Amino acid sequence: MTSSSQPSIAAESSDRIEIRLLGGFRVHRADGSLVEDREWRTAKTADLVCLLALRADRYVSVDSLLEALWPSVEPQRGRGSLRTAASQIRQVLGPGHLYRGIEGLKLGKVWVDALSFTDLTTDVRRLLDTGDLTAAAMIISEAVALYSGDLSPRDERGDWALPARRALSDCYQGLLLDAAETAVALGEMREAVEFAGRGLGLDPFSERAARALMRAHAGGGEVSRALREYDRFRRMLAQELGSEPSSETRQLYLRLLVESPGPAPESAAVLSVVPALDNETPETSSGSTIDVLGERAQTAQARLELAMKVFIPRRQFGRARLLAKEAFDLSDLPELRARAITAMWLPEILLGGARQAEEPLTKAAGLACEGMDPRLRRRVDVLRCLMAHDLGHLDFDALWHAAGEAVAPADDYWIAVMVRIATERHDFDFAKYAAGLPIQDIVDPFGRDLRELAVAGLYLAIGQPAEATELLRSIVESESRDRATLLLPEALARLIMAEAATDRVAAQNDFDLLDEILGGRHRFARETV
Repeated sequence: MTSSSQPSIAAESSDRIEIRLLGGFRVHRADGSLVEDREWRTAKTADLVCLLALRADRYVSVDSLLEALWPSVEPQRGRGSLRTAASQIRQVLGPGHLYRGIEGLKLGKVWVDALSFTDLTTDVRRLLDTGDLTAAAMIISEAVALYSGDLSPRDERGDWALPARRALSDCYQGLLLDAAETAVALGEMREAVEFAGRGLGLDPFSERAARALMRAHAGGGEVSRALREYDRFRRMLAQELGSEPSSETRQLYLRLLVESPGPAPESAAVLSVVPALDNETPETSSGSTIDVLGERAQTAQARLELAMKVFIPRRQFGRARLLAKEAFDLSDLPELRARAITAMWLPEILLGGARQAEEPLTKAAGLACEGMDPRLRRRVDVLRCLMAHDLGHLDFDALWHAAGEAVAPADDYWIAVMVRIATERHDFDFAKYAAGLPIQDIVDPFGRDLRELAVAGLYLAIGQPAEATELLRSIVESESRDRATLLLPEALARLIMAEAATDRVAAQNDFDLLDEILGGRHRFARETV
């Protein structure tokens, strides 16, 4: 059911071009040659190709294109930019692929991976509805192989791609669950475990994915493992959302519990005293009334945890921002709202896009001051220092002094930013002091890697490349293991600098990895290498 190679259009037509939008933007001409990033001249030109490719063989009106790609530009200038971009596309792709008509612009004679993916998922649903599981499994393999990553426009600051990205991602999530359930039905339990696990990786709160994983473990003869998965899932829902699994999930657990040859896990004792909840309201499902504000705050907290610990480290900024926005809307607590704003803008703040984040973080600072969390206030203050440093603001000295003198536990994020600022301002004594502070609040692997990246930068600045290399190599391994790519570009760039003089082969290998990760695209100033 799995497939190790992606579909190709090589045999389809000699005059068609291939456009891949999933997992990065790539275009192959009809002769098979890859269009280099520099050939597009601007990110807007590449995004115009991307936008038209999503609606290949259909005209897109000029007004829609202007609104999507040049929303803040005066209409006459926007039309001029559109004409220039269209001319460049014709030059790059050759004649016969970009058409202009009274209805607008369209691409023709193209194969687009995103459109092929959605067509395949439609075929999967049709076959599953008719009960043809074997044929559905074959198409599932092809579709899963085709989805190499989320839709990724060249200019990630534009909002035009968000609806399409979300729709494709949701479609992929549904496909993984279809794949897991189909594999269970066909008795392919190892593949079912893989697909269900990937589904949970995208949405840890998916009960359908959790049930598929339980059935896959049980079908493979590991009933006790299926029971432990339920116990893990139940605890996670209780801790993060303050809720219990649905009736369908609990009934599956009870059926598996009867089949289990060993002692029942703790969840059995819990279920034995929880009444049937099928007709109960959320407020009474746990046997006592849940405070509505508290429940909303817990949900907001769970959204922020996902944004900060999963999606931001993996560079899925659109998803992270949506989750942070949901958290902001769910709670009236100033601390949670301050954290939500910080999460929305953290990539920009950390990686050199401070100008966009300045006004929102000022609002977050005000909310943090209303709350009772000194650690949050200190973290927001030090992030404001970083922005003032990047933008050359005159109030930097005052902010720097206040952030350094504030009394609150030092955490990974605080130390990372303070070391970075001090190093870049050649205040090496303070940078060493901050780097040596004991960690009183270990945040998470991402926070640890962020701190170690700043310390590695300090080592390079003071002439200790061996120490820097050791730290940077650890960060690259950690980020790769956790499928986190936010810090990889800078870590690899600094590693290349450290290796270039002594190990050219390692430096070249790391440069190739850097180029593969960025795909020629970098959004932030600190990623310009």
